Amino acid sequence: MKTQPARTSSAPDEFVALHALASALPGDGQAPEWVTIFPKSGAIQTRDDRRFTIDAEALISRFRADGVDLPVDINHATHHASLSGIRADAVGWIVDLRIEDGALQGKIDWLDEGRSLLQARAYKFVSPDFFHTADRKATWLRSLALVTAPAIGNQQALAAASSMEPHCMKNLAAALGVV
Repeated sequence: MKTQPARTSSAPDEFVALHALASALPGDGQAPEWVTIFPKSGAIQTRDDRRFTIDAEALISRFRADGVDLPVDINHATHHASLSGIRADAVGWIVDLRIEDGALQGKIDWLDEGRSLLQARAYKFVSPDFFHTADRKATWLRSLALVTAPAIGNQQALAAASSMEPHCMKNLAAALGVV
């Protein structure tokens, strides 16, 4: 019998946002040392009309307090693996965070596979996976994904549209009796 993965958040009102925002990577195929995770602090709106509040300083503080490098994966594999128990290898690691020109950026220690994927230009965007409260305030980062499908048009920061929030998945799992 499969067991439900352990909840990674202690707060009952926290949810996970993924595909929320995606930022463009350099088009030259190089693996940048610093990558924009969020283009700004404050209110962020995605093309599919989800809204989040980002406090970059609070996210940096949480990252440093945790003392854990964050994985860079492909298409949010870290999130999907936590739901299904499958393997989700990193293609890089976020080893530091900073605010640069108002943007939250992560310093990436790229692994060979990550550099190779960027050199082949197989992925052009990154998208954070983060926990947020019920009122959609980001509380901490879980991972960063290389993605191909941005969803905020005409902006440097892009987002991958997703209509299923994690609490919807929990309701679906409950309805199927797999909780």
